[in-house]
Amino acid sequence: MERSTSCRWHAKSDQTLKILFAAVGSSKTGSYRIPFIGMREVILNFSDVAVFESESDGEPDVIICLAGQGRATELRTAYPKAFILLVKPHYEIAYFLYWKRNFLKAAKSLLRALVPRALNVNFIRVRRDIESSDCVISDSRRLHLAHAADGHQSIFVRLLEKLPPITYEHIDPPSIGGSLNVCYHGHAEMLNSSGAYFRELLRALSSRYSVTIFCVTNVGNVNEKILLPNVTCVYLDYDLPTLIELLPSMHLGIVPIRIAPKGWLPNKLLSLALFSGFQDNLDIWAEKASANAGRAYLFAHFGVPFLSDPSPEILLDFGSTQGLEYPTNAKQAAYYATQLLSAPGTYSEVSQALIKLSRSELNLETETRKLIERLKCFRNTTD
Repeated sequence: MERSTSCRWHAKSDQTLKILFAAVGSSKTGSYRIPFIGMREVILNFSDVAVFESESDGEPDVIICLAGQGRATELRTAYPKAFILLVKPHYEIAYFLYWKRNFLKAAKSLLRALVPRALNVNFIRVRRDIESSDCVISDSRRLHLAHAADGHQSIFVRLLEKLPPITYEHIDPPSIGGSLNVCYHGHAEMLNSSGAYFRELLRALSSRYSVTIFCVTNVGNVNEKILLPNVTCVYLDYDLPTLIELLPSMHLGIVPIRIAPKGWLPNKLLSLALFSGFQDNLDIWAEKASANAGRAYLFAHFGVPFLSDPSPEILLDFGSTQGLEYPTNAKQAAYYATQLLSAPGTYSEVSQALIKLSRSELNLETETRKLIERLKCFRNTTD
């Protein structure tokens, strides 16, 4: 049963929605940057919403917190009538499964994964904040359904960055023999575990183009270096302004979703622990924990066609884009990429379709307005 909110909000003559953002974090972390910096900046321009700068500004209607920081639990007591909205209501296990690189670190990571959640202090903090909140923000439909099934009120909100407008309508592919710019941005461990995928794809592309791949990630954690003829690798520390400057000059994006644990031992132990030995394929566990299409949204905004697994979030948001395919392995990715780049008309149509979709639906302004309207609906139904 969903948590009742009838005791939280009461009818007010002032219809302005008063919101307090209550979290700490870094602009380098998407789960903090997007809601607590980007979304907040968008809301400041809404005439029907007032953003409180601190708790001393008065009693807010809505308090937005980040799971695991304990603020939802604290503020529930301080503001019993407020509607508490929780961001990132799931706990992601930190992992390191590269035994040959660092056996001790990998062993510790495996042990952490095997510790029962009931004994995990960080997991307990997240669950306590969930129980203290009235509603959670889920950044994928899968998480939205999981929380709803557990009896928690949930709103699906895409993790969309605050991005500058672009003036062009599409981008064009390079000519055969020309310079091809490819981009990966995201977790370093996903880059490390996808080395074979990257090499096969780039080897195929480099037979037709002079390839430069830009990897925007935590450079200090990159161990899988790509060394191929006719391929130049540029590693840049992850930073949103860097991406914004870089993406308009890209021709192809790479959005790997799954991280495959390497080696017989970690696969077998995790299979036994998580699936009682009945499932050796660890895709369910290894899939990016939030499984959202956040990296694809960035490519779409700048009209950069991208390669992605057919994950649910990708298909639900981009499945109707004509000409965009979803390869499941490096061989398929190499084939599709070379075919798309060799067809300038189709390539430009895909680029234009991505830009139109981003402008009409997949942008922070639209997503934030939807969230505010949902919050108003909650208020109206609980008055």
